[in-house]
Amino acid sequence: MTLLAGLVAMMVDGTVFAGGCPSDRHHQFEQIAKASAVDIADRWSAPIAVFDRMKRASLVTLLREEVGDASADNCATIKKKADLAVNVSGRLPGNWLPSPMRIGAFDKPQAAEDG
Repeated sequence: MTLLAGLVAMMVDGTVFAGGCPSDRHHQFEQIAKASAVDIADRWSAPIAVFDRMKRASLVTLLREEVGDASADNCATIKKKADLAVNVSGRLPGNWLPSPMRIGAFDKPQAAEDG
């Protein structure tokens, strides 16, 4: 099973390119991820490089959405961006995933049924 999982993982590409919108590839990736019942949050944690690449405003917004206003306001006063990135990464919950990595992020909306 481990060999099979490795082979499938090499063939599946769920990459989202900057500024790109989800394509059929992303929807197929979602289907595979759901069928395999893999909990990505249990197997991956964000390296500090993820936060280093983000803009200051995005880091504060992320912290506000995930942890709350008090924590975001506290970190918004940090002068150095590198220090802000370290603080944000340390304050996020252990199972945090960027939104494109969350299962269901690329679900196609259900068409409204005529009734």
